[in-house]
Amino acid sequence: MKQTLIPFNNEIPNLLKILSSNRKVCFLFNFDTLIASDLNHTHNNYSNIINHLQWIASLQNLYVGIISIETLDNLRKIFNTTEVILAGSLGYEIEGIKFSWRFPKLGMIRHKLESIYENLFMELSDDPIDSIVHNFGFALQIKLPINDEFKIQRICNIVENHIDSPEQLEIIKHKQLIEVRPKSMWGKGKAVEKILNLLPRDGNSFPLVIYFGNDISDEPAFKKSNLYGYSVIIDENINRITKARYFFRNNIELTKFLFWVHSR
Repeated sequence: MKQTLIPFNNEIPNLLKILSSNRKVCFLFNFDTLIASDLNHTHNNYSNIINHLQWIASLQNLYVGIISIETLDNLRKIFNTTEVILAGSLGYEIEGIKFSWRFPKLGMIRHKLESIYENLFMELSDDPIDSIVHNFGFALQIKLPINDEFKIQRICNIVENHIDSPEQLEIIKHKQLIEVRPKSMWGKGKAVEKILNLLPRDGNSFPLVIYFGNDISDEPAFKKSNLYGYSVIIDENINRITKARYFFRNNIELTKFLFWVHSR
């Protein structure tokens, strides 16, 4: 059965009523989707979206938040305002203008990951380590060599021997990849919920949520956002069943929508 999504532009009349009522609205974005889009490979398009997000975040009753695989330190270098909510490391660390939160024991997890990285660096000194291992700050991804069983086993042994806190970290083995990550994997759905809990409320009411993304990892966030508002997938060729209920065809439509929000 083919899934039918609704063009998000159809909701603009309803959104205008909501925005005019002074109800708080929280716009949340998978930032990695925005910057990875082919439409944003030019500096002007990239800067336009950054500017729109910052302008909207400065408006009364509106919140803007981004969820990214990047660390908070890297995200702070991109945004020139403290009014944008930054959920770095896929939401393991969240910072707003009046709040700051970190996943419990994130510091200890990062210390363990750095230790594994350093041991891989020492043991695999004959290889360009940065092309093999990527430390995201909340997880390690280790690319496995093709057709070299000896080296694959060597890498696996190094990782397994240096996980001395199995109650905190787990090893996920894929075909050509090893992932070391927290056992309590956070994810974007939980990040959305945490951001909402950190934001001030009007009485017992959460802000209306509008979440934008297109990656498979956005599905938990779409599902969570449906409880509080809108879920919008940015894709004109959706080839999977999705929890999103609305869509923009591309980032051009998203940029026009952001301009409308800012200039209405």
